[in-house]
Amino acid sequence: MPYSINGIGTTFYGHRDDEPDGSYVTTEWLIFLFIPILPIRSFRVWPLGQRRFLGDFSQQYLAREVPLCRPQVVNVYLTTFVLLSLLGLGVAIFLWGEAIWSLVVKIAVKILV
Repeated sequence: MPYSINGIGTTFYGHRDDEPDGSYVTTEWLIFLFIPILPIRSFRVWPLGQRRFLGDFSQQYLAREVPLCRPQVVNVYLTTFVLLSLLGLGVAIFLWGEAIWSLVVKIAVKILV
C-alpha cells in the first residue's frame, strides 16, 4: 500500500472505471514533492472508510492488483503537465509581469499610432 512522508514515497492517483459496488481502479505512483514520477501498479480498490491515528486521517482500502491502467497513466501525466505549466506561467508573470505588460503596451502603441 502507498506510503509517503512530506510528499516523497508512493501514493494513489487517479479514479477510473467505477463499479456499482463502490470499487474503482487507481494507480500507485512513485512521487517526489507530490508530483507523480513513475506508475508502479494499478489496483481495483474498495474503500472501507477512514481511520484516525494521532490526528492524521488515512483511507483504508481492500485492494486487488490489476494490469497497469494505461489510460489512467496518460491522464495523470497530462494533468500534471498542465498544472506544472500553469504554475510556471504564474511564476513567470509574477517575476516578469511588469516587463511583459510594458512590452505589450509598447507594441500596442506602435500598432495604433
